[in-house]
Amino acid sequence: MQDALASVMLERDETHSVLVATRVIHVHELDQQRRKVGILESKLKFLEDSSNRDSAPAASFFLGQTTIPDITSMTRIEKQMVQSVDAELLALCRQLSSEISSRVSAELETIRLQESSIVAHAMELADRAALEEQLEFYKTKAEAESLRCEAAVQETNKWKQAFQRILQSDADEKQNGRIT
Repeated sequence: MQDALASVMLERDETHSVLVATRVIHVHELDQQRRKVGILESKLKFLEDSSNRDSAPAASFFLGQTTIPDITSMTRIEKQMVQSVDAELLALCRQLSSEISSRVSAELETIRLQESSIVAHAMELADRAALEEQLEFYKTKAEAESLRCEAAVQETNKWKQAFQRILQSDADEKQNGRIT
């Protein structure tokens, strides 16, 4: 029964961890897609801004923009996106690592508790066997003492009866001796 319960609980935990991992991966993939869309929008804007090299700086100046689009700004945007993805992947790895370590520690604690339960049960069985052995020893000793007591009572009754017969025979002799 306990084995069946343990296997069902293990299967439940594995299924739960698969569902959690799937959900985390799905959210991560959605975030990556959003970032890709953001990068593509930035590239599109950059390409639109830099499509006319002659008019881009003048248009930026007249529109009040302080930055003039150039190739280095595009590479800077891409580097920031890659760094944020790396940071997110690192955070995701840390999260998964902590979940795995907590799961492993929980399983180790479960195994430790099961082993301590087995050891405690074995100790209880050994104590019970020792007590049963002592009980059997004292039962045997009590039976022997009971037989010895019974034999002593029989011996005492035998001696009492013998003494009573002697007293009776002395009394009969005295009474016979006086009468004759």
